Amino acid sequence: MASEPVDPSLVRNTHAARGDGAIPREAIERSLQADGFAILRGVVDPAAVREAVSRLRAAFRAEDDHPTVGESPADVRRNFQKLAVGTVQRAHPLQSYARLLRVIFTPFFADDRYGVHVVLRPLAVLRNRLLGLGDDYAIGPIEGGVWTAARIQHYPCGGGFLASHVDANSVAVSETRTGRYVQLLLAMTQRGVDFERGGAYLERPTGRLDLEAGLRPGDVLVYDGRGTHGVADIDPHRVLDLRRLEGRLVGLVNLYEAR
Repeated sequence: MASEPVDPSLVRNTHAARGDGAIPREAIERSLQADGFAILRGVVDPAAVREAVSRLRAAFRAEDDHPTVGESPADVRRNFQKLAVGTVQRAHPLQSYARLLRVIFTPFFADDRYGVHVVLRPLAVLRNRLLGLGDDYAIGPIEGGVWTAARIQHYPCGGGFLASHVDANSVAVSETRTGRYVQLLLAMTQRGVDFERGGAYLERPTGRLDLEAGLRPGDVLVYDGRGTHGVADIDPHRVLDLRRLEGRLVGLVNLYEAR
């Protein structure tokens, strides 16, 4: 398969962690200010991500899916999976969006049923460092009224997507508790290998920036929530099959309020 064209901004905003694990925080901040995103490599081992995906697929059971709505706050503080289908309605138009994806919650204080904590924990530590917090903040027990909602999002082949939107609830929680917000996504799959079409994008005045073209397993996509973003349809030319974890997989570690 021929290599995809890559926007120059993907190249200039891709940074690498040092060999000792130190992150190029100033470079990331410059990228966020200039273009609204950064891509960081070297925090999570790509081979470990591939192994985690294999364990996740082996442990996955479609019959464990819950409906789009109806769960309690306590439900998602354990191993819990749900389908997120339809439209989220909020007062601001850019905070309302349609979607088709599966969410698999796997908190660090729950059993590592899916075998993915080893790749999500470094993501949570990175979040804390970018927010100026201690490495362990809210990764274990509830701390300061928040906990880490470690989870996997699955955009299935056959049309999984997330419409253009700006972040709302997660921004409010993080800014209230820490004074700042950053969103981190761990790429666990790769276009051209695990799926053919679609993926993450950022809306810009000149058109959509195809973020997925710059991502490979182990990469961390960082953005600050100001930009309008989404996920374009994953392999819409295929028949939707929710019984398997085929398609696009990403890991997230937002701070959630402990209600």
